[in-house]
Amino acid sequence: MSHPHDREALSSRFDLEDAMARGERCPVCHLLESHLVRYLDAINYEAVNDPGFRQSFLDAQGFCNVHAYQWLHRAFVLGTASLYRELLAETLDAGSSGTPGGMRVEDRIARWFGQTFHGDTSPTHPPCPICAWLDTTEAGLISTLVTALDDPAFAGAYNRSTGLCLPHLHLAIARAIPGEARAVLEDRARATEERLVAQLAEIIRKHDYRFSHEPPGEETGAAARAIAHAIG
Repeated sequence: MSHPHDREALSSRFDLEDAMARGERCPVCHLLESHLVRYLDAINYEAVNDPGFRQSFLDAQGFCNVHAYQWLHRAFVLGTASLYRELLAETLDAGSSGTPGGMRVEDRIARWFGQTFHGDTSPTHPPCPICAWLDTTEAGLISTLVTALDDPAFAGAYNRSTGLCLPHLHLAIARAIPGEARAVLEDRARATEERLVAQLAEIIRKHDYRFSHEPPGEETGAAARAIAHAIG
């Protein structure tokens, strides 16, 4: 019988191969985005009333800015109201216990953001539960990709893709021991960047009035691709 971890790694490998075949985008970015949608839906439909999830939500003082708004666009208003009513009520209760008039507003804000008003900005609560889940998922995908690059078939598929964005490339190279996998990562990154540099130069050239009449070519969309490669 195969180990659940082995099945999960195999599934992640298939997902990565599918993402690499889809086109010019970092496969890890592509999968994190699609997995995030499913994770938000799972919370929305199943976990919003789960005691363990709710406690992690409260411990983290809710979702971070980015994930709170992503959640808001997909979630049921009832679940959102339930989560944030409990969070805000807990903050009020903590402020009112044992002190006339309750905790000062600035101290309640400091508690919310995990810092003080005396220069200490160290977080005092766990990360947003969606951030924590994404970090774990991202690490698993990077690990699977680096391990799979030892397989010539997978390495070939990776070489035919656009490769990883720079943030994920950094994580992958940090994990890959010197050898074939690291060479594949570095060579693919160099080829992708050489192509992007040439396409960006072509955009600049065609903005010169002498060449502006020329029809668009493969440089179309290169500016967006360059940003995606640089920041994920």
